[in-house]
Amino acid sequence: MARIEAERHSAMNQTLVAICAIADLESQMELVTPWTEDHPEFKATLTYIQQRDYHCSLDKLQQLVVQWLFELSKANMIVYIVYILISAFATKDSGLMSYSTVKCKSLGISPGE
Repeated sequence: MARIEAERHSAMNQTLVAICAIADLESQMELVTPWTEDHPEFKATLTYIQQRDYHCSLDKLQQLVVQWLFELSKANMIVYIVYILISAFATKDSGLMSYSTVKCKSLGISPGE
């Protein structure tokens, strides 16, 4: 029973400290009236938070789409290089062979790999 009373007393002290901290903060910020759901600043802040969350989600989606497009671009570039190399080796055309070699070297790939 004494333990429960001690915990209750401790919780009351913590609540009192929190209430005093809030009162100090309100006086420092010169807040005279507390915000309610009808307060214009409350509504403006709520709208801002909702829009910020929406824009953060939109930014994350945009990052994922751009990442996906880069991955597709890289995959298509590899397919294109393989196509050029196969065409060059299949036809044994020296012009195409030199083009594919130059193209691969410009991309930092050794054509014999």
